[in-house]
Amino acid sequence: MKGAHKSARRVLEDAVANMHTVISFSGGGKVLDLYHQELKRPLRQSLVRGQVCGIAFGTSQFFLFACNAFLLWYGSLTLRRQHGTSFPNFLKAFLVFTFTTFALVEAFGLGPSVVKRRKSVASVFSIIDRQSKMETDDVGLKPPHILGRIEFRDVDFR
Repeated sequence: MKGAHKSARRVLEDAVANMHTVISFSGGGKVLDLYHQELKRPLRQSLVRGQVCGIAFGTSQFFLFACNAFLLWYGSLTLRRQHGTSFPNFLKAFLVFTFTTFALVEAFGLGPSVVKRRKSVASVFSIIDRQSKMETDDVGLKPPHILGRIEFRDVDFR
């Protein structure tokens, strides 16, 4: 999808860079048509991605509320038959279950964002795991504790 965005951006960059030529040949309409053509594929992909995410979210919400409804139904049966369950115990169990399922559904809701950002996370970990290319001399004494401050004077960067 990024390639499609790049090709659409390239059309605009070329049009702006060659603005005088486009205007001279009355090519504004042609540039716009080409730009719209380049955006059709990303638009379709975005619509499909939106539909998939919407269906996944709707399904997760359905299961969440269906489980809550089932728990309420089963709890009401248990309370009616008095199988040793009191209303406060049932209410505690129901609230724990409800908060737990809401937390799980929220965690699953973050899935698309995590998948989308996985390349960014990989680049961060590659920086963290990078080994220094500088050669260090391990000769000499290393003091156990360093006290004081480090002060930079007359330091220039270029």
